[in-house]
Amino acid sequence: MNILKKLSAVLLILVLVMTFSVGTAFAEDGDVFPTKFRYYYNEGNMNRQEAFISLADVNYRIDNITTSSSKLTAKLTWERIYQNSYDNSQANEYRIGLFAEKEGTYTVKYDVVDLDGNVISKHSMKVYAYKSPVTSLTLGGKTWGFLSGTSGKVSVKLNSKNPIQKIEYGVYKFNKTEDEYSTHGNTDFVYKTVKNNGTVKYGKQPYKYLYEYENTDYNGNKNFNYQVQTELYVPTVIRVTYKDQYTKRNETVSQWFYKPVK
Repeated sequence: MNILKKLSAVLLILVLVMTFSVGTAFAEDGDVFPTKFRYYYNEGNMNRQEAFISLADVNYRIDNITTSSSKLTAKLTWERIYQNSYDNSQANEYRIGLFAEKEGTYTVKYDVVDLDGNVISKHSMKVYAYKSPVTSLTLGGKTWGFLSGTSGKVSVKLNSKNPIQKIEYGVYKFNKTEDEYSTHGNTDFVYKTVKNNGTVKYGKQPYKYLYEYENTDYNGNKNFNYQVQTELYVPTVIRVTYKDQYTKRNETVSQWFYKPVK
């Protein structure tokens, strides 16, 4: 019973997590800078969200992050700097973590600096921290948690200032590839559109990762590596695209539902 209670609490947290699109500006050198960010504010919840930034020059960094109010916290929470001279690949990516204590429109400012801390350019991003426009979202008559049966109706309601553009449902598909020595497999979400109050076929595939390698070297030594990972539940995701009253763009919110693996 305690395990079920803990699992229910985890599922409740998961379905409250929403995905979102980020307005970006692309500089001529390939930089990616957010200009607008739709933050989904849930009163009383520690719902940290992140804005993504990418720099083309690996010798530059993100620094000097400030906000227009003490009610919005903005910190650098993730960075990935990668460079490989063998194939000339590289990445210089960042995420600014955001936490709003109160609804409102905020401004986040940050600088691009070189390795000596000299400011190369200055940037700002509008953060619209307001409650989700979704007033009701159910699948199979449930607002969250475990589904029953093999299919159910999806029903979505948004407040009148945020018209629905599209409703989709996503389920996992397992993709497998093989080469001379190894087998790779992983799951990706496949989305299909559905009408409001239409029927959704629930997912049947849980998350799964597969890696298998086998080889014999010139000395007759055999190398074998096998790894597989899977989950005990199967997700079905409802993704809603709508026209946001604050950003004036199409934004997306997603809600997860589950079925236990039998």
